[in-house]
Amino acid sequence: MAAFIALEATDAIVGQHKATIAENVTLANDFFSRHQSLFAWQPPCAGSIAFPRLLTGVLAPELRWCVAELAKSRNCIQMTSTSLQPDPSSTVAAGEPIDKYCARLLKASGVLLLPATLYEHEASTDGGHFRLGLGKRNFAECLGRWQTFIEADH
Repeated sequence: MAAFIALEATDAIVGQHKATIAENVTLANDFFSRHQSLFAWQPPCAGSIAFPRLLTGVLAPELRWCVAELAKSRNCIQMTSTSLQPDPSSTVAAGEPIDKYCARLLKASGVLLLPATLYEHEASTDGGHFRLGLGKRNFAECLGRWQTFIEADH
């Protein structure tokens, strides 16, 4: 009986989740646009998972053009070659591994990001990527804590 009730409510449940994800993508777009010197961001083309990148100088300069060209070739990516340059005023250590950044963020703010080192994808690990879930209802609160961490870190 419960399964039947759930099936009847599928449209409402899916609609709520889609609305939450859409709102969180908007919040993430705003957050990452304010922090282009720290992160490369592209919203997901579909789904609720994104893989932003911490800009710490890890990416070799000769590969920056390749990432920028890839960004231009896909409609869903909003990134420029200038956003790939690390901010010299940032206290994020040049070349700081993504797992170290995520550990510092978790310890200081309680915000958990999954670094690429946990899902063992070498290109993502080398590029400083992390997994960001966009389906949580407390996403705005988490971004607020992350913002406080960034402000204290700079």
